Amino acid sequence: MKNYFTLGFFLLISISINAQFREISVQKTDVPNLHIVEIDFAERSTFIHFTFTNDSSAWICANDNFYIKDNATNKKYKLLNSINLPICDKVHLFDNIGQVHNFSLEFEKLPDTTRSIDIIETAERGFNVYGVEINKEVRVNQFLNIDDFISETPVKEYGIYYKDGEPVQYYKHKGIMIAVLLTTSSDYGRYYQPNILIQNFTGKDINFDFSSTVASDNLKNRA
Repeated sequence: MKNYFTLGFFLLISISINAQFREISVQKTDVPNLHIVEIDFAERSTFIHFTFTNDSSAWICANDNFYIKDNATNKKYKLLNSINLPICDKVHLFDNIGQVHNFSLEFEKLPDTTRSIDIIETAERGFNVYGVEINKEVRVNQFLNIDDFISETPVKEYGIYYKDGEPVQYYKHKGIMIAVLLTTSSDYGRYYQPNILIQNFTGKDINFDFSSTVASDNLKNRA
């Protein structure tokens, strides 16, 4: 994960879990503030649940070339899904140092006999963890509920998409998306006009009080 800091909507995830483990040791890590909470061997895939504590970054994201490697066979298993963490170049924004963020990564299914893996993100300053040893003798009786896990730290997604060739910047957080398309007019001098779109995916009504909305102009020296 890049060390500079979707809004994923809460998921009703139904997973058939064969076994889940929390007795995990790590030989080496490039990211000391990344903690593996649990590894789930599901029927069709493998889930690894993480907690990341922000030490100095502004945002993080997951590269889609993430994979795990079975150290017994050196076989690689690709990333299938990232839950509560955007795929680059969308990012999750942090508000402050020390902020915690929970997320889960789903990979192709590991063999049930796997005991040692490497977790590799092939990117500069990636989230790489080596020699992850899974104690198969100690199972967790109840698997981690992903919906509850990610709801503790809702993602704040920032990204850019294009409309008619123009960049639209957006934020998604707790079911609300705000997108802004900034246009310019040179008819009578130069004027900037923000076109704002607000979408509510929360399933409940929300009242916005725009009387307290303010805007700052940081574009004067960007001619």
